[in-house]
Amino acid sequence: MVERRQITDWFGVKDIKHLKAFDYLQRIGMWPEGFMPDDIEFGPQWESRIRSRMADAYVQVMLGSCPHCGKVVGSETVKTKTRII
Repeated sequence: MVERRQITDWFGVKDIKHLKAFDYLQRIGMWPEGFMPDDIEFGPQWESRIRSRMADAYVQVMLGSCPHCGKVVGSETVKTKTRII
């Protein structure tokens, strides 16, 4: 029997490929073909948990913290440019 992984554990809120796939899901209504591994399980409230983690990462960036390590990397204002393909 294959061990199942929860999407909330697998989904990387700092991984640009995962963010693009989530954006695609929101716009189109399904995950991009070939994105989701077969062993992923969707537990209760998975979407709100992922959204909460994405919001936390966004706040870190906007406050000038590195999204990976939390160290302050900029001044009071952080300019960001996002391009979703």
